[in-house]
Amino acid sequence: MGSVHARHYRDNGRVDRLLVATPVEQEQKIARERFGAEVFSDYRSMIQQGQPQAVSICTPNFDHYEIASWLMQEAPGIAILIEKPLGVNDQQVAKLTKLAAGHQSPILVGHSLRFAGAYIKGRELLRQNAIGKPCYLEARYKWFKDFSKFPAWKRDPELSGGGFLMQSGLHMLDLFVWYADSPVVEVTGHAEDLYFKDFPVEDTFFGTVRFANGVAAHLVGSSATKGFIDYGIEVYGERGAIKVESVAVPGGLDIDNHSVSLFTEESAYSPSGALVIPSAPKSDFWKDEINHFVSCVLDGTAPIVTPADAKIVMDVCFALYKSAALGGKTIRL
Repeated sequence: MGSVHARHYRDNGRVDRLLVATPVEQEQKIARERFGAEVFSDYRSMIQQGQPQAVSICTPNFDHYEIASWLMQEAPGIAILIEKPLGVNDQQVAKLTKLAAGHQSPILVGHSLRFAGAYIKGRELLRQNAIGKPCYLEARYKWFKDFSKFPAWKRDPELSGGGFLMQSGLHMLDLFVWYADSPVVEVTGHAEDLYFKDFPVEDTFFGTVRFANGVAAHLVGSSATKGFIDYGIEVYGERGAIKVESVAVPGGLDIDNHSVSLFTEESAYSPSGALVIPSAPKSDFWKDEINHFVSCVLDGTAPIVTPADAKIVMDVCFALYKSAALGGKTIRL
């Protein structure tokens, strides 16, 4: 993700300097040669000597809290983009959210699907009452990812915060919270080791989330699913349904290729309803995220995802893990 951020900062015409802090020599070489960056071995020295106006935190999960909390206390004038997750446990998330409330500059949390055109369009259709009142959401994240090739920290629950749910399922939980637009009241979760049985983090997670407005949401997610990628969200309402999907390509997702479909019973073309394919902008959501952050810094644009927003998603995540640890017991929030 550091390379992704660096590329889009470099390509943004409003950014005049790029600084990179990393203790890894190979990464320092890439930063210099590929991105023309000024390089530092430590983030504190980068801040103190380089005096940047904004910072992206693209480190392993376990470093997010230390770096973000230091910046919020020692560099109140610097804008911050924090890659998800906000922290690896509920104490870290609570402390960062509290610190962020007093920070003088914008803070954006990188929930990238909020910048993807089809996902934005799907939510707009829901808000425009295209399918009436929603009652059921389902998110799918089935994508084989080889845990044996992950860096060791990703397989350590203390350092990563968890397995599939923390590292991939957060995208789907964020979609639930964003689309349902209602407080979460209870969750149930089940964590499984279906394929990668030698590691202490789950490769599969099934979760149910219930909202105060009566909407129920179900997550089906796994890194144990070889052969196909199934990635997206479905919304079912009183008068129809919305489906948003991301297109798979060899090795992963086509970043700027997502589709949105609308089924509506209220159709001028057919008394039995019609399937409509609304147009949605296609663009790299990571690029759009960086451009939005630059606008937050330079134009005063309000961040789309604040730490307070991200805390809601993290609270749901931690509650699901608690439910799973208790054998699927319902946890009320």
